[in-house]
Amino acid sequence: RYTAVLLTFVMSSIFHEYVIYATSTAVINPNRPTHTYVMGRQSAFFMWNGMMMILEGLLMQNKVIKAAWETKLPQPVRTFIIIMTSLPISRWFMDDYIGVHMFDDFSVAFPKIRAV
Repeated sequence: RYTAVLLTFVMSSIFHEYVIYATSTAVINPNRPTHTYVMGRQSAFFMWNGMMMILEGLLMQNKVIKAAWETKLPQPVRTFIIIMTSLPISRWFMDDYIGVHMFDDFSVAFPKIRAV
């Protein structure tokens, strides 16, 4: 089971590394400055998340921890804790996508509030 989790995250990291590599070339974005691709940031992000899922699975095997997690903590607190395991390192994932202007087209559909 844990091998499947880890392999899923490995494959996802390879896919995302390729997407950033492919979109960071001037051929794809000839009118925009090229993004400096640094291999490994996507992989580090996905490996971290894979390890966090494995750790959660191991912790939930302990009946005391599982009972406390499910009964003592309200759902919003559990959600917050899970999000906080990835939020501090989300830049490893997002910076490359921002660097290759992946989200520029979304700004048309989702207006941003900017200081004047």
